Amino acid sequence: MNTYLKLIKLATLPCCMGLLLAVCSSAHSVEHSANASALSVSVLSIDIVPALCQLNQRYAKSRQCADGKSYVIRSLNILNNTNTKCHAQSIPTLSPVQAKRVDTLMPDKQAQKQAWQNYGSCSGLSASQYFRQIIQKSSQLKLPKELTDGQTHKLTKTQLINKLIASNQGLTTNDIQLRCQRSNANSVQGQLLTEIQVCYQQNHFYQCHSNITDEISKNTSCGDKITIVGN
Repeated sequence: MNTYLKLIKLATLPCCMGLLLAVCSSAHSVEHSANASALSVSVLSIDIVPALCQLNQRYAKSRQCADGKSYVIRSLNILNNTNTKCHAQSIPTLSPVQAKRVDTLMPDKQAQKQAWQNYGSCSGLSASQYFRQIIQKSSQLKLPKELTDGQTHKLTKTQLINKLIASNQGLTTNDIQLRCQRSNANSVQGQLLTEIQVCYQQNHFYQCHSNITDEISKNTSCGDKITIVGN
């Protein structure tokens, strides 16, 4: 009888081993997906509103210009491994509480819609999760007073980057991209700061590689001297 039971156990052993391998393989896949998720990289884009209101007639008609904002969030580009292009036409649906918080960062509803359709809809997140990421990163990022006090400031590119670094623990020069545009207007002339991009890996600052940020052309690169336009 004991010999018979031993034979049964030996016969079922390959099946058990196969099941164990399948479970291990599944667990490895889940772990791999979790690790890939943990390594996700994103780029937070911040518009410097007064400069864009002056330089872009179309932008000048937006809500943020009417509200006299110093800066707003343009988008959060979350990069995935599939390099999927977003083509969604859906409109993000948020709870009233979350929508109110998003409105303070992105007052223009069309800008919210574009951020979701161009970046959020293929990030693997729901609209609520995507805009929660924007809220979290925006609340954690500290901007120096030169970007928030509504006054016009002239400083060097290095000075501005150093002020951003001093305001945010762990931020380095390589984690920041600046965009500027030249203005010949009588009111304000020179290289006007129009956008700041900050790169992240999850919730930590991360080096902005050329393959994860929009290319900064010669026409939008910042020279040594920068003007931050006030309201």
